[in-house]
Amino acid sequence: MTRLFAIFLFNTMIANAGVEEYLRNIKPVLKERCYACHGALKQKAGLRVDSAENLRKGSKGGDVLAL
Repeated sequence: MTRLFAIFLFNTMIANAGVEEYLRNIKPVLKERCYACHGALKQKAGLRVDSAENLRKGSKGGDVLAL
């Protein structure tokens, strides 16, 4: 449940972030915790999170951001 809440909160932060906030606060977290499985070299479930454009594309399962 805690993990689900964290994902919901992070999703909300990304959707509401401006460019500067994204680069300063969100991208470093994605880089540290998500790029290994969802970066340029590997995309589990077809999800790539190493750029805002890729985040907007979503995954094989559909949208990952509610914008």
